[in-house]
Amino acid sequence: PSYTYSIYGFYACTLNIQTDEGCLASYSGNVTVYALPVIQITSNLARGCEPLDVQFTDISTVPDQAATGNAVQSYIWNFGDGASSTLSNPPHTYVNDGTYDVDLEITTSMGCNLLVTFNNYIIADPLPVADFDWNPDRSTILGPKKYFTDLSDLAAVWWWDFGDGSVDSAAINPVHAYDDTGSYTVKLEVLTVYGCYDDTIKTVYIEPDFALFIPNAFSPNGDGKNEIFRTPLIYPLKYDMYIFDRWGNEIYHTTDWQTGWDGRANNGPREAMQDVYVYLVTVTDAMQKKHRYVGHVTLVK
Repeated sequence: PSYTYSIYGFYACTLNIQTDEGCLASYSGNVTVYALPVIQITSNLARGCEPLDVQFTDISTVPDQAATGNAVQSYIWNFGDGASSTLSNPPHTYVNDGTYDVDLEITTSMGCNLLVTFNNYIIADPLPVADFDWNPDRSTILGPKKYFTDLSDLAAVWWWDFGDGSVDSAAINPVHAYDDTGSYTVKLEVLTVYGCYDDTIKTVYIEPDFALFIPNAFSPNGDGKNEIFRTPLIYPLKYDMYIFDRWGNEIYHTTDWQTGWDGRANNGPREAMQDVYVYLVTVTDAMQKKHRYVGHVTLVK
């Protein structure tokens, strides 16, 4: 006969035999049924961002170990991504995102073997890809706004650092105006809904520009209004302004655009008379380009 024992343990078996002449005999013996391992595992992480480093720990038991010496002898782990291990407590890195089944097969010292699959045991979430662009591509100090456009993949949270010490922004597509010329390192940090992180850094430029404003009249009469004839500039490298009277005599010259002409002749105490004067302004801008302006300004008293 054959017989299946449903639970491990020690069993006393007896065979009784009777011949056709009625003779009896019996034999008794013991059968030992060894236990299968009870497979259980744990890990330091069940979910996280790729690449996900997981430390697996075996917490399996063999119920009859104390009575029979039936102990765990070998392990075969399959991590669900094609990798395996024979360690009892293996580490493993999931390089790619995905949901993974984990198998553990244990063989005991008495040859009892069992494989258990832990379905969807590990989830490695994908990383976002931070990226952005901006327009206009070229900006000057006269138009220092940058319109940033998020091009990130899987982003759910944004954090912008514009590189000029200003307040950061959590907008998706922020607009930022720079206060000065120069190069600025812009950093975008993004998070997914699962908290996975990425960042990117790019450099934007605000270039100097040239603009010159020349009034056509001024009135140095002491009323505090329009007292100085000056030509406001943006980032000049070199500046000269000459004032001539109607006969071509030079009566004023300066290399400082912020000083301007206050209406006095030759920087002396005598004020020039009310009249129309000729100015000559030459400027070298921040891009080394030279500009020359000739015109008339009226001194009004």
